[in-house]
Amino acid sequence: MAVDWSAKLREQSRFAKRMVGDVPTALSDPHLSEEDARQLFQTIENCALSFDAIIEEMHRIGAETQHMRAASTIAAVWLDLMRLAAERLRGLQQPGRRRASF
Repeated sequence: MAVDWSAKLREQSRFAKRMVGDVPTALSDPHLSEEDARQLFQTIENCALSFDAIIEEMHRIGAETQHMRAASTIAAVWLDLMRLAAERLRGLQQPGRRRASF
């Protein structure tokens, strides 16, 4: 059965774009706990790994160049989101940082 890469990538792109809107908002919350930041990072990492599996499948079957380029763009979005979340998590893990109280 042939995969409709255009449709699959559109779906993945919509999801990544939604995360581009949601993740920075969550990360900028002054009450974000270290545990919440860790969970957010892990969620983003899992999404990135799932998308990597899609890219591997595309490579395996020899998907068209235009689809591979689109996939690379989406993968870059996940890497950016992971970087943002990792930076925020590191900031929360720094010794002496005042913890927000709830």
